[in-house]
Amino acid sequence: MRKSDFKWDGRFIKLIELLVDLGLVFSGFMFVLLMSGEIQIGLNELTFYQTRDLLMANSLFLVIAFIFFRIYKTSILYKRFLETVINVFFSLVLTNLSIVVILFFIPDFSYDKSNLFFTIWFQLFFISLWKHLFHLFISKRIMKVSLVLGERDECEPIVKKLITEQIDSVFVKYMYCDSDVKISDELFDILNKVDRVYISPSANEEAKNMIINFCLGKKYIDAFLVPKTFEISILNASPIQVGDTLTLRITSFHLSLEQKLSKRLFDIMVSIIMIVVLAPAFLVIALIIKLYDGGPVFFRQDRVTRENTKFRIYKFRSMIPN
Repeated sequence: MRKSDFKWDGRFIKLIELLVDLGLVFSGFMFVLLMSGEIQIGLNELTFYQTRDLLMANSLFLVIAFIFFRIYKTSILYKRFLETVINVFFSLVLTNLSIVVILFFIPDFSYDKSNLFFTIWFQLFFISLWKHLFHLFISKRIMKVSLVLGERDECEPIVKKLITEQIDSVFVKYMYCDSDVKISDELFDILNKVDRVYISPSANEEAKNMIINFCLGKKYIDAFLVPKTFEISILNASPIQVGDTLTLRITSFHLSLEQKLSKRLFDIMVSIIMIVVLAPAFLVIALIIKLYDGGPVFFRQDRVTRENTKFRIYKFRSMIPN
């Protein structure tokens, strides 16, 4: 039995991380306002209407930040640092653009829209520093001792991916390779020593049920099931009653027409916004590439997309020409 069932990657820690994130978002916003002189340090000199508008704007700002930080899943507990920072950046851009639109409808509040650029980068700096320090503190405490079980041909690729692609919070200590996984005292002894169990598709149904039930009874053990095709299809299934028989209707995972249109509009809008916001950085990158070796700034390549349609990509060149 573990000394403690407390999870350093549980909901409480995630809530603390999110609250600190929101506090830094607020601090960055207020810092830019103070530096720009839009509000004075002497808050006791603010009028009732200025105080009301300030509270209203900050409350909306925090609510919007909370929504986007949840959508983009900005916790660093199970992501690499760079991936987390990128998610935070997108969250901050959409949050600040949203608050600019909202403040347009608050007549008593003055906000210089040129401060938007500085606000995003100040917030990103503070939050990136916090995420880095938090990761240093939490990484050893969330190390997950793991077991992978199933047939060897399936277990070995899983172990390889956990080692090479996952972040350093997963430590594969045990492999239980058997063509027909049997429930035994040895297996339960191993289960009592791990934090995670990865079950390959080859494990028989009896073993899967027993292991998952065992893990559900232990607060500190998480079970990860590598599904078969029919198990994946159940995720999109809906119950249909046929007389007194319950059936599951399995539908396609393809996007509907409405989803395709929504996705396309979202892609276009976000792309335009990001091009405008990152334009200064793009100019600097282009200048550095040109000055480095005098070669072309962009790399062009034809690629194939859905239904064998060709399209041309453009990216900043990072390799030697030709």
